[in-house]
Amino acid sequence: MANNGKDCRKDVSYANPIGSQREELAKSINELKPLGKTPIDLSLSMGITQLSNTEPTDVQKSVVLISDGIETCDGDPCNTALKAKADGISMKVHVVGFNVDQEARNQLECIAENGGGQYFDAEDTAGFQLALDTVVKVAQAKVEPVVVAAAPTTEVFFRDGFDGEALSEDWTMTNEDEDAYIVEEGELLLVSSKPQGLNSGEPTNLLQLNKKMPKGDWDMNLKLKLDAQTTRDQFYLGLYKDPQNYISSRVYVRINNPCGKVVVQLDRYSKGERAFAEKNIAGLKACGEGSDPSLAPILESMADEGMVLTLSKRGRSYTASASLNGIVGDAGTPRTVTTDELTSLRLPGPPALMIGKWENRPGEVLSFIDEIEIIKVAK
Repeated sequence: MANNGKDCRKDVSYANPIGSQREELAKSINELKPLGKTPIDLSLSMGITQLSNTEPTDVQKSVVLISDGIETCDGDPCNTALKAKADGISMKVHVVGFNVDQEARNQLECIAENGGGQYFDAEDTAGFQLALDTVVKVAQAKVEPVVVAAAPTTEVFFRDGFDGEALSEDWTMTNEDEDAYIVEEGELLLVSSKPQGLNSGEPTNLLQLNKKMPKGDWDMNLKLKLDAQTTRDQFYLGLYKDPQNYISSRVYVRINNPCGKVVVQLDRYSKGERAFAEKNIAGLKACGEGSDPSLAPILESMADEGMVLTLSKRGRSYTASASLNGIVGDAGTPRTVTTDELTSLRLPGPPALMIGKWENRPGEVLSFIDEIEIIKVAK
């Protein structure tokens, strides 16, 4: 990255494409004219994005950040490095600090730690050359393959691809509104303009399976596209008895310009008492933290490429997860976000799914469900 001016947003650019020869890199470096600003956050974000999208995508890559000072453009590069790692980007961020003070060193060390890399300190030209030689060797070191344990055996307990012209007899629709759902072309389309959820008293078009879950461990997977239009969109997949007793995997959207987030949440209600666990798919913890450039592509991917929403049971522990078809994570596989576990001693009810808004906003929520499957998992 090169910064040739005083504008933190406009004067950061790619000096050379990935794969350039040493001579080309040296020429670009010699032509740089530093003017005082240090936009570490923006440069780091651009570098991570560029490198993570470069083939091959299933090979771990490294970013080497070199700086002679602290971030001076109101960014948070330490959090950017952490977020990239949390989002499953297969990349390490190594950092070289050249003649920096303690405040800058603390920030640069934080970036390296959060990025899964190493920090190298250089006080003079000789030390800088040594640091560069070392970081290049570290960045180019061969990554040992991870030994993966044998996958557990699985068996399909139930699957519905919604291939007919109506819902099969396996389903019961509660508070049916024929104008808000249809089965066609191998999909179940659900639309809702109501603020409602599984904890609502009488949710419209609550779809329940007329089967009990299998004994033992299982995964319940729902393949869908979610077109988030209201900024308060939500979709539930769970085991439902009534509004006071259920456990569910929920994906919801909350957008307050210019910030927002997409979250996967595990909800458990037992006699009206709630416990939950959640993880951000994208976005920020609070609007005061600023905007997030990763939010827009996540929403587009959910609507265009789709996702898999999962509720899993292992023993008496449950997790919720969301896997995004259009967003690449580790080893070129879809990015998957999984919550922490919650415990439920009993199954509250049969499988259920529904769509709605968790707060009243203009517009409607729209989903296209391609398939639901329940997989028995043997240890």
